[in-house]
Amino acid sequence: MISSSTFSVKHFACVKTVSLSPRTILRPILAPDSCVLDNKKEACFVGFLINVFFVLYSLFLGKIFAILTSNLMKGFFPVNLLFFDADDTIIDGSGYIPPSTINAIHSLRKKGDLCFVNTGRPFSHIDQRVKQIGFDGFICSCGQHIEYRDKVLLHTGFSRIDSVRIAETVRACHLNALYEAETGVWLDFNDVIPSIVESDRRRFESSGLRTTGSIEDDDFQFDKFCVFKSSSCDFQPLKELIRDFCTMIDRGNGGFYECVLKGYSKASGIEFMREYLHVSLDNCYAFGDSTNDLPMLESVPHSVAMGGSPPSVRKACEFITDSLSMDGVFHALQRYGLIGPDGT
Repeated sequence: MISSSTFSVKHFACVKTVSLSPRTILRPILAPDSCVLDNKKEACFVGFLINVFFVLYSLFLGKIFAILTSNLMKGFFPVNLLFFDADDTIIDGSGYIPPSTINAIHSLRKKGDLCFVNTGRPFSHIDQRVKQIGFDGFICSCGQHIEYRDKVLLHTGFSRIDSVRIAETVRACHLNALYEAETGVWLDFNDVIPSIVESDRRRFESSGLRTTGSIEDDDFQFDKFCVFKSSSCDFQPLKELIRDFCTMIDRGNGGFYECVLKGYSKASGIEFMREYLHVSLDNCYAFGDSTNDLPMLESVPHSVAMGGSPPSVRKACEFITDSLSMDGVFHALQRYGLIGPDGT
């Protein structure tokens, strides 16, 4: 037999001039003991065909074996998907991230589980310290932007026309607003800017995001927005305008509402990733602390409320853990047996 490593251009050239019947081609395979090839051209060509046959055969079997092995391993060692809110779950307002949380996420990923940030913030607004932990993916803007291993799988936002209509209505209603996009933010406030928004504005500014734009800008267009009630506001016209295409999330805190495109949420982001990765819902875990986490927490069988969460969040969850500063993520992962006592 002529091996694939020794079959030369010269051998291949001889194939072009040979004419063999099916019986001649199959003779070395069906009756090798009685086979006497008539000439070197026949030997060359038949050897080539036999090599091709065995290469294709081995490749086919190798692929089948790989698929069977992969499915078998998934059966014995199923992959878990873990979804973490960012603010006050992974990182607090001062920028502190518990070392136990970082080590636990590293341990989860090392053993094959997949970890995601699932946040209301656009991707570019996430604190760099959170990104540097090392996550498999990010679900951002309440499900409107999804990345997996540095690849954007989904991105959507409000159209330019709707962005302008909403901003004009917000102004007419005497509401204060924060419009968020991957390129930056637009602040449109009649009253004093809340401290939490001002803190974010300074952080965005230091990281190079635009923070000084106006809703009159030609490129004004956002992915999501937040509105804050003022003392003289009239909310009804805005509610009527966005009723058919927008979901409004009551964040509490004295009239703070987060608004996203209808059909998108932290839960829709989980469902998208679960289907994309073909992972059972039984292997999904979610961690959160706020009312905008409720869709996410209610969509999975294993939900964790951080210590200090409001009653509505605690009530929706399977398990209530400690606060961020008391290593809540670490303790919850231990409780589910996803990491060992030493964090590995």
